Amino acid sequence: MNLMRYLDEAVKYKPDLQTFYKLCERITGYYLADRYPPLPSFELTKEDIGKDLKEAEKFIRVLFPEERL
Repeated sequence: MNLMRYLDEAVKYKPDLQTFYKLCERITGYYLADRYPPLPSFELTKEDIGKDLKEAEKFIRVLFPEERL
């Protein structure tokens, strides 16, 4: 799973999504570290996860402005 590849495609249609590349990169890293345990694990704090969750909510609102979260 590589969210940046999907975001590359989405940015073609909605350029303002490019502000979410760092978020997608971090989330892809979380997935890979969990999926392939020999990779170094992240020392995530509750605060780190909370920040990423808030940014992900912004991302979802940009993608789906008509939806209620």
